[in-house]
Amino acid sequence: MFDNSDERQVEFSGAIDGEPQRFAVRYSVLEALTGTPPNGQAVDAFTVSQHAVTRAALSALVRDTTGDLVVISENDLEQLAASDEGPHAGPQRDGFPKNAADADLSAHPS
Repeated sequence: MFDNSDERQVEFSGAIDGEPQRFAVRYSVLEALTGTPPNGQAVDAFTVSQHAVTRAALSALVRDTTGDLVVISENDLEQLAASDEGPHAGPQRDGFPKNAADADLSAHPS
């Protein structure tokens, strides 16, 4: 996990069906989840919000099928709010899980 304060995002990596994938979650997403700006505490905000970030990461992954770094934005949070079952209710990217339980998106050193 890396706090990239220049880009105002926390970067982390995970595995989808055993394949490594890099992610970044914008500070604005962390603020929306925690109710307070990260202000030097972005990694802590990420840790507190990790479950919601993981669900939003799957939404972002479906949206961004070609990027080396999948960026989780507020749009991905809106996708979660629009669906009672979260991002796995929508279309599945070939080879990627529909369900957050099938993905290991816990923060791994990048």
